[in-house]
Amino acid sequence: MTVFVFASALALSGCVTTVEQKWVPKKSSVTSDFGQWRGQGTATKVTSKPDGDKTENWTIGLEVVSRTPGFGRIEVSGAMGVYGGTVAWNREETRILLPMQKRFVIAPNSSQAFRSILPLDISPAEIEAILFDREFSKESFKKRGITCRFVDISEKDQTAKEVCRSEKGFALERTRGFEVTSFEVRSADGSRLKMNLKPVQSKVEERPALWSLEAPRGFKVIR
Repeated sequence: MTVFVFASALALSGCVTTVEQKWVPKKSSVTSDFGQWRGQGTATKVTSKPDGDKTENWTIGLEVVSRTPGFGRIEVSGAMGVYGGTVAWNREETRILLPMQKRFVIAPNSSQAFRSILPLDISPAEIEAILFDREFSKESFKKRGITCRFVDISEKDQTAKEVCRSEKGFALERTRGFEVTSFEVRSADGSRLKMNLKPVQSKVEERPALWSLEAPRGFKVIR
């Protein structure tokens, strides 16, 4: 696994949305919750080269713990369950440990937070929105030219699929209201992350250390 990939995934308050039918989310966008999820998926990274684009594909597994608003940790595994890296964020910043590359990335909590992993514009807050089935930030999506709409709506079961896109080629699709959270994020160059995450009974004791991460000795720190 030459490049650690994440996704995960991806805040708290509402998205510019066109709703063809009435659909009401089950959860409030303001309450604080703690949860744990487990899932698998695929990631694709497309890199432009002078002799043509290079495409890399991975199958990945995620163990996710989050406290909304503003805290999360993701443990990533690759083929055969090999440890791939760790992502942790708090209200100040996002930290990413890339063991195969001996790199440690410190990034702001913006839509660029995970660019060192995959060229996908998604923020920690948007990851939380997906995990906790909350609305995306109207302000953030408006600035990025992203609009959303609901499709495949079931008023009876309070489930739906939400599709968000921008003219620049960003696309995010997710399920709403289902027990298993499915989502896919894509960029204009063809890079993408597709995941299925299921909530699990938390066996993790919530503590401040979950939301912090330090660079091991000998790792290159990138800011």
